[in-house]
Amino acid sequence: MMWIRCGIAMVLPPRGARKNSLRRPTYAQPRRLGEWAAAYGVRNFIHISSPAVYFDYRHHRDIKEDFVPNRYANYYARSKAAGEDVIQNLALSNPQTHFTILRPQGLFGPHDKVLLPRLLNAMRKHGTLLLPRGGDALVDMTYEENAVHAMWLATQIESTPSGRTFNISNHQPRHLHTLLQHLIDELGVKCKIRSIPYPMLDMMARGMEKIGANSPKEPALTHYGVAKLNFDMTLDTTRAQLELGYHPIVSIDEGIIRTAHWLKDHGRLQNRDRH
Repeated sequence: MMWIRCGIAMVLPPRGARKNSLRRPTYAQPRRLGEWAAAYGVRNFIHISSPAVYFDYRHHRDIKEDFVPNRYANYYARSKAAGEDVIQNLALSNPQTHFTILRPQGLFGPHDKVLLPRLLNAMRKHGTLLLPRGGDALVDMTYEENAVHAMWLATQIESTPSGRTFNISNHQPRHLHTLLQHLIDELGVKCKIRSIPYPMLDMMARGMEKIGANSPKEPALTHYGVAKLNFDMTLDTTRAQLELGYHPIVSIDEGIIRTAHWLKDHGRLQNRDRH
């Protein structure tokens, strides 16, 4: 019989996915993969969730893993929470497999298909990034290599309770405008960050969502996306540090530099007029 040590489940919705299309991948697949892992003797199962389960349109700093909002921000957050419940129930009924849940905040790096495409599109089209409060929101980010490092650490330690949840980030909260300006500088493009009142940007986003309600394509702005740019959100990663031994192996600044170099080396800026 083949011996399998570890399984890692990271289920992401396709960009522009609507409510009905999200239900299956974010809820059913964790159960299917977790049951398969337990049935075939996988020793460690790592489930990648999201800090979206914390978001409630308010400022929060140093959020601990046990924080639960009064209501989830949207269907995506609710489905992520449901996926975690599935994994925790599997952990209770399948002691032969050790389950771990990771919540990495703000994943970025080469090959990113969520955050970077939107930023680059705004740079190409307008040469301007409009941010609520001018990007003053304090946020946590996670360079992709650090997330992979956290996954590896989770496979090496089985002393934690099965089904345990861990916040993951770079441990380096920064103001959003600082992070984006660093990326702009490293890319060498002419792009200005401009401030726009949050209520105004939110009104624009709601209008775009209403107009595009019957379209499979996600609008350029969404109510949820604009709110994420407006509110402070940082994670307390003490549990991951103490129980997994997690510490970032790539700094936030180095991660931005590597990402910018990759974008330039792979021609991702070729449609943007250089200045």
